[in-house]
Amino acid sequence: MESTSSSAPSDSAPERPNWVPAIQSLVWSKLVQTKSHVVTHVFVALAQHADRKTGLCWPSRSRIARLVGCSERSVSVAYRELERLELVERVEQGKGKRSNRFIVRGLGFPEPQHD
Repeated sequence: MESTSSSAPSDSAPERPNWVPAIQSLVWSKLVQTKSHVVTHVFVALAQHADRKTGLCWPSRSRIARLVGCSERSVSVAYRELERLELVERVEQGKGKRSNRFIVRGLGFPEPQHD
């Protein structure tokens, strides 16, 4: 009996460009410099919440604190360190308010276009 193969579309994630691992290793080398597991865990939590096309995310500080197992104050300190390392960019909301909207950098997301 002749077997037929199905050509159904695959549910697997699209293949990453070959430059993505190199960028990711640069990210991790920056995170190692912090010597802070909280900063690393906050970065990972933000990356898990990030839109896969834009890198944009907006989880609350309390959610990140619960996921990481630290205080909201520690999350705020980690946000500042990640901004200093240029691993995240805070998206301002205007009117002088601190935003919890971030663009995660270095994971193969496209760079935003600033006007």
